[in-house]
Amino acid sequence: MDDRAYTFAQVYEELVDARYATPFIKGLCDLEDLGRGSIPLWAAAARRIYRDLTEIRLHDPEHYPESRLFMAYCLYWWQSFCKGYAFEVEIFRDLERSGLRFQAHDLLDPAARRSPHDLLISNFRGDVKTSMYFLLKASGETVSSDFFITRVWLPTRRARTLAVFLQDVTWEAIDGETLLTLLSDLGEVLPRPARIPYHGGHLVVADYADWKEKDGRGKGENGQWM
Repeated sequence: MDDRAYTFAQVYEELVDARYATPFIKGLCDLEDLGRGSIPLWAAAARRIYRDLTEIRLHDPEHYPESRLFMAYCLYWWQSFCKGYAFEVEIFRDLERSGLRFQAHDLLDPAARRSPHDLLISNFRGDVKTSMYFLLKASGETVSSDFFITRVWLPTRRARTLAVFLQDVTWEAIDGETLLTLLSDLGEVLPRPARIPYHGGHLVVADYADWKEKDGRGKGENGQWM
């Protein structure tokens, strides 16, 4: 780094993401048990990040108390990165085991990791998300992918479940009746397909296992990843 002013995001990109992201994902891909192995893998890298940033005095709270904020920023985004890609690898492995035909972006290629979408299934563009934050769009905006695979918290069941949020046109290719409900009431409907209001339109929410069954019946050919 030189003496020019940098944002937290720029420093994180150069000193954390560029150094640790690909080795972490390689480690994930080598794990047989993602549930047990991904957290120690994340934590080991987090300790190295802490040590590296401290050694070059980007974290020096004794002389620069505000450097705690930078360290907190780096460790927060590192944890988010690791959690997200552990979930993505988990989903890709499950889709492969289920025999669902799909094409994923190359997780070991930094440029491919920044592609607009994570996978293609029958020419539909999908993303794998650890939460429903993709729904937090400004008024008038729409979600960017044809479908999203995510975990949903169901308050009435006090449990998380895997679900797929789909645009109307994506669901029409699968077909099936839906029940109109609210996002907060999904627990009363799933695993039956639900239709929820979204920015003047609707999204369909399907149980993940049910979606795999419906979308894995061989309709269409895989598209080419762009």
